[in-house]
Amino acid sequence: MPSVSPGPHSRLGAEEYWSHDRSSPAVIGSILGFVAAIQCLRILFAYALQTGLPDPMMGPSGAIFFLWLPLLLGLVVWLHLALHKLGHAVGAWAVGYRYRLRFDWTGLVRDGGYSSVPPRDPRDARLKQSLVVAAGLLTSLAAAGALALAVLEVRGTWLAPFWIAFAIGSAVGFVVIGLNLVPSGCSDGNMLMHLILHTRRGDELIALVLSGRLGQNAHDRRRAGDHEGALALHRRALQRLQEGKKRDPIGLALAYSHLGLSELAAGSRRAAEANLRAGLDLLAGNAREPGIAVNCWAGLHRIFRLEHRASEADEAYRAALDALGKLHDHPPRGMSTAMIEGSITELHAAAGEFEAALATIARALARLDDGRKQLRLRGMLLRHRVQCELELGRPDVGLAAAQEAATVLRSCDESERELSVAPEELGMLGLELWLGGQTGAAIPILTECIQAFEALGEQNPADRFRLSLANVLRLEDRLEEAEAALSRPSPDERLSQQFLETRADIHCSEGRFSEAVAGYLELLRRKEQDPDVPDFELAAVHSWLAEAYLSAGRLEEAEPMAQGAWETLTAAKSPEAAHAAITLALVAKQRGRPAAEWIEGGLRAIEDARLLRHAEKARFLERSARRLESGGLPDEAARCQLAAQAHWKALGLRKADSETSSTAG
Repeated sequence: MPSVSPGPHSRLGAEEYWSHDRSSPAVIGSILGFVAAIQCLRILFAYALQTGLPDPMMGPSGAIFFLWLPLLLGLVVWLHLALHKLGHAVGAWAVGYRYRLRFDWTGLVRDGGYSSVPPRDPRDARLKQSLVVAAGLLTSLAAAGALALAVLEVRGTWLAPFWIAFAIGSAVGFVVIGLNLVPSGCSDGNMLMHLILHTRRGDELIALVLSGRLGQNAHDRRRAGDHEGALALHRRALQRLQEGKKRDPIGLALAYSHLGLSELAAGSRRAAEANLRAGLDLLAGNAREPGIAVNCWAGLHRIFRLEHRASEADEAYRAALDALGKLHDHPPRGMSTAMIEGSITELHAAAGEFEAALATIARALARLDDGRKQLRLRGMLLRHRVQCELELGRPDVGLAAAQEAATVLRSCDESERELSVAPEELGMLGLELWLGGQTGAAIPILTECIQAFEALGEQNPADRFRLSLANVLRLEDRLEEAEAALSRPSPDERLSQQFLETRADIHCSEGRFSEAVAGYLELLRRKEQDPDVPDFELAAVHSWLAEAYLSAGRLEEAEPMAQGAWETLTAAKSPEAAHAAITLALVAKQRGRPAAEWIEGGLRAIEDARLLRHAEKARFLERSARRLESGGLPDEAARCQLAAQAHWKALGLRKADSETSSTAG
């Protein structure tokens, strides 16, 4: 879910106060600047005529002058703003700031000429930021002065007929300087005043330069799918805010929410929950910040779903939906109603409220125009339509929506591809297809996503989706292809653990049991060294290891390990308990004991897991049926197969459809 900013009804926080979009008394400055420009032109005009320069309004050329004057004014204003921004960039380079040059002609008018740049070194940040701000003013002053001097010196040269253009350019330059000196809004003058006087707003501006740029950089990394990179940057951003002289609860709450979402995306659920709850605690009693509350509750909702904490997930869903409703009624600046409806759609779909999600998708799509800037949002909405239609048992409609979504995402403009947003959404589309039973359509899209990330040099997200592809292939018994997808190890520790787990699963499926045991033991060793890993996650590894022990004929080691995993996972209400139950049923068969109790327990653990999707349940039941069949329990295997067929039917599929849906996709 996209993170959102504080709502419009709050006291102006640092980010909103220093926003280019904030309205201010600068209109008065504009009027005064216009008056000053007219006076400047009058002075220059009088001097020019006294020195014998031609009068542009006399004779036949006078009418032509008035025709091209508006075009000249527009061009001069645009050039002055471009020079002003270039001045900021040169100042940033001079003081050692990190910057990236990018041409955006709309930004020249939209943000009043200020160019935001992030620092490499936080030392002497106030002095450096003052110099960067002043550089734009000095550049405008130099340009205006040079043009005024040209008017004084142009007589007798071939440029004399064009003196009026220099005069207009000089006047506009002084207007730009005047407007930027008005101490209001996000003007250079306001920034310099607060920085020089060491005011609270000046401290906030420095905090935004130091921590806000980190947060924005982290936002870019997260949008690009580099969750580990975003996580490191968000941690540093929060640390900067905590080290500030003055405590800003709202700013801290926002930083905690961003850090929590990054922890969650990187797979650290315990740390994510702690940070998201810390954000909510800082918001206690402040109902005017629904945007931050959305971030926190939506993140908690995902955690609770992943950990199958159903009642807590329901509570988080309601709280997030309530906060989104407030945002929808009063959208914050810079966030459209369609964007908020996209977040509502994502929340509904995650909660299994598919009809509500489809209704919101229809409203949001109706608000979008055909512009390229909204392609990513359109693609995301269509991706959720795919999920909803597939889960509601309408595979043909879902596959048609998937084709449309893929077409839209492949059409995203260059800036979106540079941020890796389109490949990320494309990969998520592939996963939605797989979770909806459409494996044949999912695999080529996941492959395309990985290739796009690798072409961009984004190795971290490429590794994440290679891992997803390997799991898809493994569960389809395409084991050689699955292992090939894992041929290059990931340098990230969390991803490396997931690679290790998947490779051990493949080895177990291939009958390479000693290698599977070694892999699970190494995975267990790494997880036990991490204090943030919860007991039920360790118990899941014990369950997989017990299966490998049993398959390798090490019955005495398999039984106690499976028994312990069953008890821990059952207490946590985790559907992983079903895996341990199947292992214990096979142990009971080998020991000549009844296996029915374990079969019942395993089926119950799966069927009661209401946060699992139909395809997930069906695939687990089919794998369990194969294990039971090979273990000499054919009747129990048939029962699992029958239960799996019921879940495929709920998706409007037969198992054959899920295997061959590439023709439909």
